[in-house]
Amino acid sequence: MLPQNTVEILKTLNKTELKSLGDFIYSPYFNSIEKLKDLYNEIMKTYPDLESRRLEDETLHKKLYPGKEFKQKAILNLFSDFGNLLKKFLSYEKFGAEEDAMDLRLAESLSQKKCYELSKKVINDYKKRKKTSGKFSEDYFSYLYKMEKIYYSNIIHSRPIHKQDIYDSLNSRSQALMLDFLNKYSSLAHTLSLTSMVRPDEENNKKIEKFFSALNIDKLPEYVESTEDKFLPIVTMQYLLYHYIKAEMSEEQYYKLKNILIKNVENLSSEDICIYFKAILDMGILKNNVVDVEEMFDLRKLFCDLKIYPNDSIPKFSTAALQNTLICAMMLGKFEWAENFLEEYINYIDDDLRENEYNYSKGLLYFKLKKYEDSLQYLNKVKYSELLEKLNVRFYYVMNYIELKLYDAAASMVKSIKQLQRESKEIPVITFDSITNCLKFFNEIIKCGESSSKLDIAVLKEAQTSRGYFHKPYIVEKLKTMV
Repeated sequence: MLPQNTVEILKTLNKTELKSLGDFIYSPYFNSIEKLKDLYNEIMKTYPDLESRRLEDETLHKKLYPGKEFKQKAILNLFSDFGNLLKKFLSYEKFGAEEDAMDLRLAESLSQKKCYELSKKVINDYKKRKKTSGKFSEDYFSYLYKMEKIYYSNIIHSRPIHKQDIYDSLNSRSQALMLDFLNKYSSLAHTLSLTSMVRPDEENNKKIEKFFSALNIDKLPEYVESTEDKFLPIVTMQYLLYHYIKAEMSEEQYYKLKNILIKNVENLSSEDICIYFKAILDMGILKNNVVDVEEMFDLRKLFCDLKIYPNDSIPKFSTAALQNTLICAMMLGKFEWAENFLEEYINYIDDDLRENEYNYSKGLLYFKLKKYEDSLQYLNKVKYSELLEKLNVRFYYVMNYIELKLYDAAASMVKSIKQLQRESKEIPVITFDSITNCLKFFNEIIKCGESSSKLDIAVLKEAQTSRGYFHKPYIVEKLKTMV
């Protein structure tokens, strides 16, 4: 049979890509082994399952080598050659789709063949295209640096030599290198800083922090603002995203960061729009004393208005973004918008997650709409494997039962959550405490509901002053009605 890794790759190809693979295999420039064409044809007859008896070793040998004695090694060698050619095809497909890489290699090849003026023209056309219509990418300044390096080589090999051109090229190359470093440094530092907040004792994080602290990077943005390039605001934004993870941030500074993104949306690819919107939304959550819920909702709504999805060229819409957007809308009472958003964006998440996320989201939405029985019906269909997801579904069960005055069912569910909490060894201390406080106040609500008694005011004050715990807003409001 075909090697498993070859089968896995083939199953990811659509019909158009499979046809291109055939063209690739049939091209004498890429393939000189005739039998690989025959193997490709046999494989195509089994698509999309790729599990037919046609692909068994002896069956293939009879088809490809009629009248010859079966030799396992001949088939294995053919499979190996096919697998290597398949990987080569994927590489060429990727490379051919990257216009920047093609331009760079063309400029480099022309320069090596001493066609210096033609090479310079390719580079100048590249820079002009980027300046007018190109999209920003992580490697934009890296490509620019490599282009300037080739341009410099072209200048010093050309006659006559113009010294000013040499100085200009060196300056442009230096600028591209510094901006490439700042952009990639900021991106990496941003990710590592977020990680170190979750795992501050991680030894590798400490080493990276020491390296960052050794660099006096904070003055680089001043340099950035003194240069001219339409993508420089994006580099500044990336740096600020890192800088404000630990630094104090004012409302004015948050809006400056957000406005850089909004003003430069047209210069970003669809994937980068998703990345930067998420980063600034995460910053809003991190600095929740600066950014209110309405502002967060407006930014999420703006993302939806850009109509990035549907888009098969970028990653699926994340379940976290789906839930956070829904919760944000529901907190502001925008239930109709939330439901319309759910009905559209549920189609853009991973297929295998779709049914669960839809049922969970509907359960939350109907709880907020006070349709408690409908909420329970949807939650009853949810089947999560992750611990925190299981816990949150159970929390909503408790809240629905409380609203329906099914206090016995609510108390039973609280016991179920406690059992789950006790059995798990993976819950961080901070999350464990948050669960414990949540359950404690749920029990107070259930106790008062069952006995129709008044709540001790001290319990309400404790609930109001206790550090963050699960479903604090709901619990506090519910306790207020029982005082």
